[in-house]
Amino acid sequence: MDVDSKNRMVYSFDVFDTCLARLCGEPRCLIEVLSLRIQALLGDKCTEHLRQHFVASRINTNGHSLEEIYQQVTERFALPCSVEAMVQMELDVEREMLTPIVATRHLIDKLRHNGDIIFISDMYLPVDFIREMLFRYGFFHEGDRLYVSDTVGAWKYDGTLFQLVHEKEGVPYRKWHHYGDNHHSDYKVPRRLGIHAHLLQYDYLYYEDQWMRQPVAGFQYASILAGISRAVRLQSDAAESQTRFVADLSAPFMVAWVVGVLQDARQRGIRRLYFLARDVHSEYLIAKRFSAMFPEIEVRYLITSSNALYHDELSALYLRNEGFADDVPLAVIDSNTSGRTLQTMNDMFGKDRKDAIYGYFIMKYDRSEYRHCLAGDYLLYAFYLDAIASKRVRRTLGMRIFFELLFSLNYHPTTIGYEYHGLKLRPVFGENNDNWYFDDINSRSAKRANDKLLLAYADAFRRTGLSLFSSVIMERLVLSSMMDFVDRPRKEYLDYLHHFIWLGKPFVGKNHGSHKGVWKRGNRAFVLPSWVVNRYYSLASNRKLSKTINRIISWMPFRKKGR
Repeated sequence: MDVDSKNRMVYSFDVFDTCLARLCGEPRCLIEVLSLRIQALLGDKCTEHLRQHFVASRINTNGHSLEEIYQQVTERFALPCSVEAMVQMELDVEREMLTPIVATRHLIDKLRHNGDIIFISDMYLPVDFIREMLFRYGFFHEGDRLYVSDTVGAWKYDGTLFQLVHEKEGVPYRKWHHYGDNHHSDYKVPRRLGIHAHLLQYDYLYYEDQWMRQPVAGFQYASILAGISRAVRLQSDAAESQTRFVADLSAPFMVAWVVGVLQDARQRGIRRLYFLARDVHSEYLIAKRFSAMFPEIEVRYLITSSNALYHDELSALYLRNEGFADDVPLAVIDSNTSGRTLQTMNDMFGKDRKDAIYGYFIMKYDRSEYRHCLAGDYLLYAFYLDAIASKRVRRTLGMRIFFELLFSLNYHPTTIGYEYHGLKLRPVFGENNDNWYFDDINSRSAKRANDKLLLAYADAFRRTGLSLFSSVIMERLVLSSMMDFVDRPRKEYLDYLHHFIWLGKPFVGKNHGSHKGVWKRGNRAFVLPSWVVNRYYSLASNRKLSKTINRIISWMPFRKKGR
């Protein structure tokens, strides 16, 4: 052991769930995703029972390498291909699922200037594969070392891997800092040896944890959805308040909704979808991500507005040029409607078309003059709003401000009409004079961060196979979380909403005074300590007691004086 090795500092890092996270969450869920690939490979021969049999066989088999594991799996399950092919298939799925944990990478970059970086892992995956993934996501640099239990025959959980690194690297334990997520293998064991151990644990947030607790028979879509939300958060450089809200609330809703629309459009034989500017631009980007799964459906973004349609005489010609007069089954998509826009479009082209123009909307206005349109004259389809009769669901989806500001974030100017540029008819834009804005980050950068998170979520939704379960995910998980948030807003998700300024007031702020927020229930959760809010919710679940509490609040002095 030379003098230099005695004086240098060494920083070692666990790999999985410390540096790299899986989009599907737990290791078991990776096998669930793999089972879908096997099911697709076998076709009709692979029943759901057979798929679950493979999952159980693979999970209940232990080994020091993938080859050893699949040699044992063959004794319980008839593999669709050779052991070598199955090993490669699982490695391919691992490669698709792995994503970086940005906070750990920032820490490694900071510590790299103070000493050497070593990666150590108790893992059955090949060392070359792990090195490849660490290098791909910017963790592994030239000169770094990697020790994997499968290769060296030593393990963290019993301390032999730490002792091996100590001997190979010649580093004193007192000069060594180790970081990892496992309380036993990454904290207790190295501390016994005299190593400075640090826990790096990236926990699941509230709704992610709730999804994981859902009892699901068959494919573990709930746990996988939780894994996606967590992984998308951890791989993002955006502000933590934004990543929490988008990953747990807006992204699951928007992605599941868009996939549901695409699936419904396929069943109805619709061949072209127009996403209407401006509110559903992000949903349009999500739909483009799934275009390979729905090759028969053409996805377009239509730059228009209700004012332009109703007041510009060139609007009909513009829509005709965009293909509305084509004898192709088509539909328009927007966040909300009164029925008027869809009715106007059908009035314009009803004589030219065999089928009426269909419509997909999250919510609708209660405008009596267009109720007949909602009854089916123009086949208006309020997706999930009409499908689920629950008043609680309707109340949640009826919060227009939520979906227009938070779930349809945009900075695009309003279309005020159309004009000719040479022989082409193009939209004319007005000033973007919306009544809302961000207080400390501009709308453009916020939307870019949003879209990046949403597209990462859409990609993960597609890779993990959750698109096959979008309807049940929407009904059992996503809408339940949304309703829970509207009824019982949680503090960790409200910091992001505090940045929204609506008509000069923060969307979420104080209960009174100049900084009073628009959303009263959100204000209470934003201002008060979490334990007080949770206690209030538990008391408010009693209806009689809730009425008494509300009366007391209404009698408080600041309510009467308006301060």
